[in-house]
Amino acid sequence: MPRYGTHLQKDARDFFENYEEDFKKIEETRFEVIFDDENNRVIKDIGFVKKLEEMKKTLEEIMGECEEWEDDEEKYMIFDMDEYHVGDYILEQNRNWIYEYEIIDYYMLIKNKLQEYNVLVLEIE
Repeated sequence: MPRYGTHLQKDARDFFENYEEDFKKIEETRFEVIFDDENNRVIKDIGFVKKLEEMKKTLEEIMGECEEWEDDEEKYMIFDMDEYHVGDYILEQNRNWIYEYEIIDYYMLIKNKLQEYNVLVLEIE
C-alpha cells in the first residue's frame, strides 16, 4: 500500500503530476505501420498501446470515485487524493484534488488514440 493513500490516489497523482507535458506527448503520438523481418505489416509501438489501455482502465476507476464538492458559489465533481498533491499551474499552488473535467479530457484523449490504433489494425487485417 502506498505511504499516504490508496493505489488509485497514487496513480491519479502520477497521471496528473506532469499533466500538460504527458497530455501533449500522447496527443502528438502517431502510430506507424512498418514491415517486420518477415515482410508483414505491423504497427510500431505496441507497448505504448498496452500502456494506454492500462491508463484508460485506471482513469475509468478514478472517474468512478469522483465526488461532489461545494465551495461558497459552485458545485464541482472532483477526485480527492487525500495526502497526494499535484501542481495547479493556473493558481501556481499545489492541490490534492483533480477536477472531473480534467479526468474526462485525459480519458477522451486516450480513447481517441486507441481508436486510431484500432483503425490501423483493421486496415492491416
